[in-house]
Amino acid sequence: MADFNVSSFFVLNGLANVWPALDFAIVFFARFLPYILAVLPLGIFLYRARRTKPELIQMGIAYAGALIARFIITPPIRWAFPVLRPFDV
Repeated sequence: MADFNVSSFFVLNGLANVWPALDFAIVFFARFLPYILAVLPLGIFLYRARRTKPELIQMGIAYAGALIARFIITPPIRWAFPVLRPFDV
């Protein structure tokens, strides 16, 4: 896994300052893609005209499960199996 992290870092770093638009896209998606992917399904779901109560409950359970996985289950796993990130700032 560490080899993949280092090699992917060097591939992306090799593309730095080649095209300003690519630099902007990489930084933009690195910062905002998780938020976009979290809000987009909720926005699509709420935009629909017909919503039933079981669908609302199902969507709430899905988001609650994602939050539990992110903030309760993931930290002990990261503590037990640390993966060092290359050139972490």
